Amino acid sequence: MKKYLPIETPKIVIHQPANRIRIRPRFPYLIIWRDNVAGDVKIELYEGSKLVKAIAPKTASDGIFEWTPDKPILQNSVIRVTSLDHKDIFGTLQLN
Repeated sequence: MKKYLPIETPKIVIHQPANRIRIRPRFPYLIIWRDNVAGDVKIELYEGSKLVKAIAPKTASDGIFEWTPDKPILQNSVIRVTSLDHKDIFGTLQLN
């Protein structure tokens, strides 16, 4: 009898920047995530449900991106990493 490995649900989980640190303009921060999707991702900044900035419209899904904000980040802002191939696969991290 042939054994089959279970198929893991595609996902993206963001680990950093740590959500308890204050994000300040003109300082570099690492956005770190883990995923199990192939292809590139995009990284965006939202204030609530409003897209504020495309931090990286297209970047390799290698799990790390250096970001230097150019303006203060409001409370309840969210970083979102989304698969470019599968728009319904994304991870979010609330800042501040």
